[in-house]
Formats: sequence, C-alpha cells, structure tokens
Amino acid sequence: MRTVILASMRTYARRYVAALVAIVIATAFIVAINALSQAARDGSNRAVEQQYRNADLAVSAVGSVGELDSTARQIKTARGVTDVATNWQAYAAVRFPDGTQNISIGSIATAPTLRWQKVATGRLPARDGEVAVAAAQAAEHSVRAGDTITLDLPAGATRLVVTGTVEDVDGPLKATAYLPERTFSSQGDLGFPLDLVASSQ
Repeated sequence: MRTVILASMRTYARRYVAALVAIVIATAFIVAINALSQAARDGSNRAVEQQYRNADLAVSAVGSVGELDSTARQIKTARGVTDVATNWQAYAAVRFPDGTQNISIGSIATAPTLRWQKVATGRLPARDGEVAVAAAQAAEHSVRAGDTITLDLPAGATRLVVTGTVEDVDGPLKATAYLPERTFSSQGDLGFPLDLVASSQ
C-alpha cells in the first residue's frame, strides 16, 4: 500500500502541488476577506459611537417637522432629561472659491453636550450665517476660517462665513458642511430631520 501511494505521489506530484496551492490561496483569501469585513464593521461602529456618544436616547424622525418639535418638547420635559437636539441633513449647491459643488449639509447641536463634531481649525458655527466645513473638503477647495462661501437655496443665495473646519468622520451624520441646528429650525425648507437625540443626568 505504501509503495502504491508513493508511486502515485511521484506520478501525480504536480497535481497534488497545484491542489495544495489552490487550497492555501483560497484559505488566505477567506481569512483576508474576514479580516477586512471585521475592520469595516469596527470602523463603522466607532463612527456611530462617536456621533452618538453623549446621547442617552435617539428617536427616528417620523411625521412632519411640527410633530417632531412636539416630540422634542415632550422629551425635554421628561424627568432627568437635560438636553435635546435634532440632527438635520440637507443637500444643496455651494459655491466654493474654486467652483460650485453639490454637497451634504449636517447640523451642529445647540446643546454643547450633544455636539459630536471635533474642531480641526477655528471654531464651530454658533449663529445664522456661519458654517463649518469638513477638513478634507476645505483643503480640497482651499477654504479656511474667515472665508465666505455661498449656499444656493430655493429662496435665494445665502452667504456664509466659514468659522472653522471639523475632522472627517464616517457615519450616518457625516456631511461636507455643518450649520447650527437653529438655522435648520428657523428654515423648515432647508433640510429634513434625521432623528432626535437626548442626554440625561
């Protein structure tokens, strides 16, 4: 039996080696895919954790803006709740110094405890007419604190002063530029709410 096996191995050595190499390559491919998938999941989880790290409650936005405001007022009167914020999102054309581009716009919570953005340069916008830009986009379009960009809205063009840049973070709340939450609240047609978040004692 041993002689037969050894003779077979000598005769079909190339086939056995090819099969072994195929198995090794397939195994390595599966291991690599699993590692990449796990890394992607970990990165996504970290992004979501950062954006909601100070929120004890998150409620998906449903119904009209008025209904959402009513829900926010109810949550704010609940025992132990300290701050409530609405995460907004919008899409619009923005005129950068080097041209016009369609971008996503997010909101910065009025309550400091519910702000997740990290300042890279300058400061976060605090009032109407101010905006922060994601660091990568600011570098790409040569935008810095003190510059002015123009937001094209259905109601007309709005000039915004760039107060600073924020670190780029993936996740559901990621945007190219960020306006104060109150700016969205005062202009209901500017964007749409994503969710409500609240923090408690």
